[in-house]
Amino acid sequence: MFAVLRYIHQNPIKTGIVQTLEEYTWSSYAEYLRLTNDQYVDQDFVLNLFDENRTKAIDDFKDFNETKTEDECLEIRERRTISDNEAIKLIKKKYAVVSSRELNHFDGKKRTKCLKFLLKKGLSERQISRITGISRYIIRKV
Repeated sequence: MFAVLRYIHQNPIKTGIVQTLEEYTWSSYAEYLRLTNDQYVDQDFVLNLFDENRTKAIDDFKDFNETKTEDECLEIRERRTISDNEAIKLIKKKYAVVSSRELNHFDGKKRTKCLKFLLKKGLSERQISRITGISRYIIRKV
């Protein structure tokens, strides 16, 4: 819940709409800090999560929301699809093999490194399994 709260308030900064949290007029952030007389949100519910003392709760709330993190909530990542033929060509070129199924015979460490590379390139577990013969269970463990 805390991560979502921070995400909501930091989103206008992350998207480049404003430079500071207070600048975004469509946020409830200023209301929590008592910078406005608006009463659109249940301030007590959230502020009580930080402290029973209202002044300390507001200070902690502000510090919490101004802390930069790598938290992710609703970020949407584009996933580029690679056809099986493109994936096989990539494997053959990258690992100097005649067949993509040769990855199945690599030692554990090398195979894990290859699988991580393929997952990072956007191949699904199912696709990797289909073109290499490596079980989805093994791929999922990577």
